[in-house]
Amino acid sequence: MQRGMEAVWNEAMSIVQNQTSGFGISLDLDVLDPLKEAGVGSPESGGALKNRLVDMFSTLKTNPNFLAMEIVEDNPYLATQFVMPVPFAI
Repeated sequence: MQRGMEAVWNEAMSIVQNQTSGFGISLDLDVLDPLKEAGVGSPESGGALKNRLVDMFSTLKTNPNFLAMEIVEDNPYLATQFVMPVPFAI
């Protein structure tokens, strides 16, 4: 059974904000659909679309408990002709 990104996101947000002084997020770009975003080390067909992630992450800019974000697994040598995906605008 797949729960969907929004359900997982909502559950994670409720957990990390329960009696904590702050939280951070690590985003592994392998979650993105390799047909839409190049440069990932372990491409998984049918991955997430960047727009869906941007919508979820944009809620963080007004969250006072959000402290840091790490973005990993971006490899320009795996991208087509060294063209990198458009950066996230959160």
